[in-house]
This record gives sequence, structure tokens and C-alpha cells, in this order.
Amino acid sequence: MQSSIRAALELAGRKPGLVLNNGELADDMNPFAIKIRELVDAGRGRKTLTDEQRERKDHLNWRGSLYVNADGHLYLPANNLLRAIVAAAKEYTLGTKIEDRGAVTLEETELTIEHDGPDDLEKLWDDARYRFRTLVNPNPSSRTKGLLPLMRPVFPVWGIKTTATILPEMINWESFVKVMEGAGNVGIGNARKIGYGRFEVKIARLN
Repeated sequence: MQSSIRAALELAGRKPGLVLNNGELADDMNPFAIKIRELVDAGRGRKTLTDEQRERKDHLNWRGSLYVNADGHLYLPANNLLRAIVAAAKEYTLGTKIEDRGAVTLEETELTIEHDGPDDLEKLWDDARYRFRTLVNPNPSSRTKGLLPLMRPVFPVWGIKTTATILPEMINWESFVKVMEGAGNVGIGNARKIGYGRFEVKIARLN
């Protein structure tokens, strides 16, 4: 059996940028979700919020959508990138080998997001370039169509560096390169249907 191959990956985001949405906001026990609910309840509903309360709600949604580790650094869960890799691999009938059999794995679980904004999150919020406001349907399975405005963080300039391990008996190097390039067109994060989250990737074989 051929030994595994390690590869350095350097992702460089394409315009218009990367939009984040931490799925933990959907948890009623999430601290930011609790604060948002308390704010809406205090305002007796979304439509009766004051301008100040609306801005506070936007800030909570924005802050709660970020992934922040114990050291205070922004990151993206590695599973987000793995999903893009699997989606691209399916075009080459390699999706099952990666998704179920571990033909490609990432060595980090938290992928540090490199960006051109301030490290201080409050200063980041104060800069409108890092705010993405959109309308979403909070209950897409419902017959009643209703859109709500939501604020999300966006990074117009972003990059990620990580290391992948490839099992060559399942996927050869040339196929891996094609899959990674395809993953860049699939994208990561939110708003991918309108072009966000796409990236170019540089790949360097380490062994």
C-alpha cells in the first residue's frame, strides 16, 4: 500500500468575498440567539423595534454568525471546506471515497481566516465593508412566503491555509488537483448562489 500524501493548500478568495453564518445561531440555547430573542420580546415583535434596537439586533446576528476560537481568532470549521471538496469530487465519481472512506482529510479542524480587516471584532463591525445584509425566508418549507432581513459578516478579501492528507490508493494526485480546483467553483460559506465563497487554490505536494 502506497503511503499517504500531504499537500499544502492556499486558498485565495475571489470577489465579491466570503459570507459567514454560524449554524449554532439556530440553537435556542445559543447565547447570541437568547439575546436576540430577549431583544425582540422586549420590543414586542420585530416590526415594533426602535432603530437602536434594530441595530443592536443586526450586531448580535453579525457577531453570532462569526466562528471565534478560544484565542479570539476567526476561523472556518474544516467541514465547510470538506463539503465543497466532496461536492466537486462527485463530478468525478469520487465523492463517496472522500465523504465515506476518508480519501482526503484536512489536518486542522479550525481553518484560520486571513483577511484585511482589524483583529478587534468591534472595530470590524464598525466598518461597513464587513457587513452583509440580506433577506431570507426563515421557514422555506412553509406555504407562507415571508422574508426577514438578516445581517451576516462578509470578508471582501480573504484566504485560508491548511494541509490535506490524500490516500493515493483511492484518489491519485492529478484527480485530487482537479477536485480542489472544482471545489473553488463550488465555494464555501453563505450566499454561494450569488457568487460568494469562491476561491482559487494553490497546491504544493509536501512528500
